[in-house]
Amino acid sequence: NYLHVAQVYGRTISKINVDSGEIVEKFSYSEPNNHVMFPDDLVFGPDGKMYYTDPAYYQTVFMRYAPDGPSVPLLPVGSVPYANPVTLSEDGNRLFYAQCWNVQDDNSLFELDLETSEVKLILKDIYGCASNAMVYKDNALFTPRPFEGRVVKIDLKSSPPQVTNVTTGMVAPNAVKFNSKHELFVVDDGAGEVTLVNLTADDTDVNRNVVARFPPRSIDNLAFDQDDRLFISSTAEASVTEVLSDGQLRIISSEGMSMAMGLAGIEVDGTRKLYTLHPGALYEIDLNNDAKLSTIVRSAVSLGPMNEPTSIAVWGHDLILMSFTSNSLMIWDLELESSKLLLDFAAPTDAHPFNGDLLVTESSMGRIVRVSPTDSFRAHEVVVEAPG
Repeated sequence: NYLHVAQVYGRTISKINVDSGEIVEKFSYSEPNNHVMFPDDLVFGPDGKMYYTDPAYYQTVFMRYAPDGPSVPLLPVGSVPYANPVTLSEDGNRLFYAQCWNVQDDNSLFELDLETSEVKLILKDIYGCASNAMVYKDNALFTPRPFEGRVVKIDLKSSPPQVTNVTTGMVAPNAVKFNSKHELFVVDDGAGEVTLVNLTADDTDVNRNVVARFPPRSIDNLAFDQDDRLFISSTAEASVTEVLSDGQLRIISSEGMSMAMGLAGIEVDGTRKLYTLHPGALYEIDLNNDAKLSTIVRSAVSLGPMNEPTSIAVWGHDLILMSFTSNSLMIWDLELESSKLLLDFAAPTDAHPFNGDLLVTESSMGRIVRVSPTDSFRAHEVVVEAPG
C-alpha cells in the first residue's frame, strides 16, 4: 500500500509506504522531466497516469505524468490563476478543477475533456473558494466550501448544474473523500475534525459524526487505501497520520516542518528562542532546551489567524510576519498568540528596526520604505527606490 502526497511547500510529490512510513520515490523540481514546482493536489486515472495541479505562485499549470514519461502540461501556464483541486470521472476522461483562495467573487469551477481538450465552465462567481479537494461520484461533484462552512453536491446532469447542501455548519471544511462503502468523510480544518456524513439525514447541520480530532487549523486532506484505511495529511506538522478504527492516531511520517521561510531570534530573561514559519504555521525553537521544535500557531490559508506569512523579523518582544502573497505585514503578539496590527504592503519580503522606526522592503515596487509606530506604521516614506 502506498500514498502519493503532494507537498506544495516541500516542492515534491512523495510516494510513501503506509506501513513503514518510508518514502520510496520522489517527484521533485530537482529531478529531470518531472517539472514539479509547487504541487497542490493530485489524482490518478484508471490507466495509472497521475494528474496534478501546480500553483507556481498562483500561475497554475495542470500536469499529467505517465509512469513511462515526463510531466506534460494540459493547459497553458497561468491560464487558470488560483486553481487548486483536481479530480477525475470514473472512466478517466473528464478532469475537473477549480479556483480557490482568491478572496474575490471570481472563483470558478471547470471541466476539461481529456479526449477533445475542450474546457467547459461549470460554475462561476463563487466567493473565496469554488472548491478545495473535491471528489467525483455518479455524475456529481462533492466539494467543500471553506468560506461558507459547508460541503455541497453539484449535480452535473442538470442544466445549469444544481447545487445542494450535503453538510453545513462547519468551521472551514477543505477536503472530502468516499471510501469503498460509498461513505463520505470530510476534513474540517478550522475545527480540526474528521467526520463521517450521514447522506440520508434531513438536517444537514447535525448529519455527521466525528471520527478523529486534531489541533484546529492543522489538517489538510484525506485518502483511503485499498483496504479502506483512512489517512490524514498535515501541512502544519508536515506529517501523514492513519486514523485507526477506534479513533486512535498512528503517525506514519515523522512530524516536523514543511518548509522554513525566514528566521528571527528573541532573548528574554536569559531564554533564547528562534522562530521560523511558512504560510500555514509558526514554529518555535527553544535554544535552552536542546533546540526543541514546537508548532505554536497553525493557520489556514486566507482564513487566519496569520496572514499567510513568507518571512519574519523581530519588533521588540513581538514578531513581524510579512507575506508577499497576501501583500501584508502583521505585528504578532507572542504572549497573546494573536495579531496586534495588520497592514497593507506591496509584497513585503524583509524588515528591520531602525532608530525607533521600521524599514520594510516592498519587492513588487522595487523599494524600501520607512514606517513609524507613532502613526501605527501607516505612512510610507520611500527611502530607496530602484531606478526604472
